[in-house]
Amino acid sequence: MVFECQHTHVVSLTNPVENGVIKSSTYLAEEAGWKRRFGGMAVKTEGVSEAHAKLWLRRLSLRGGVGPLPRPVWHWHYAAWPDHGVPASPEALLRLVGELAPVQTPILAHCSAGIGRSGVFAVLLVAVRRAEAALSGARPASAEDLADLRGLVAACRAQRAGCVQTLAQYAFVHTALKRWAGERLGEAEDQGA
Repeated sequence: MVFECQHTHVVSLTNPVENGVIKSSTYLAEEAGWKRRFGGMAVKTEGVSEAHAKLWLRRLSLRGGVGPLPRPVWHWHYAAWPDHGVPASPEALLRLVGELAPVQTPILAHCSAGIGRSGVFAVLLVAVRRAEAALSGARPASAEDLADLRGLVAACRAQRAGCVQTLAQYAFVHTALKRWAGERLGEAEDQGA
């Protein structure tokens, strides 16, 4: 899928095993320099860094797909998000969204079911992109457009049933965006002073 859709960034919002239950296949080597093979495909982990507490960035090199050269992929793994729950703090997720908001290529995000954690991430990413575009003047937007999280979640659910799975996740989106806005607008005020 990464080769077919030309993904350069993959976001994993789950751990392979949570509470003794398999949630995701292990599709990469966690340590730098290690390689895993999947049929004709090889995935090598070139480097690993901790971007934030429980937020890991791995540089991967994929071989065996379309084209003879290795394809670079950045793999983000947020390991502190409980299934059907919310993170204790939005900081790491906001860091992740901030890093990925300017990315122009398709981003592949997954959790276990593909609707709860992935849905929250997608809504946050879209909301931050919209707000950044409006703040920079690149995209005119009304206050309702920027603040209509209910509408944004409904639009996501029209594309993926059950997106933003729980009430706690919906409330977390509000909390995270409030924190983002406070930090972003605080930065703007500091720069304008």
